[in-house]
Amino acid sequence: MAKYLIYGLSMCEYCALTCEYLSEREIEFVFMNMDEDPVGLTEAKAYYTHRTVPIILSSDTETGNVSFVGGYDDLVKGLES
Repeated sequence: MAKYLIYGLSMCEYCALTCEYLSEREIEFVFMNMDEDPVGLTEAKAYYTHRTVPIILSSDTETGNVSFVGGYDDLVKGLES
């Protein structure tokens, strides 16, 4: 089973959609509100080479391995395939 980490902003429509999508499916996630940490958000965008929010990561609860998912569309595509 995977747990998700979402880097996002409070006024981001796709961040809200991501949280809603995961909540409706009872999938565990943590939302990291980056409103007060623009430097951290810039670093995350650079590290994951993803220019928009949300930045979604998946953590395997058994192994602890973390992988980059992408954005909202990537998450939906991955979970519905």
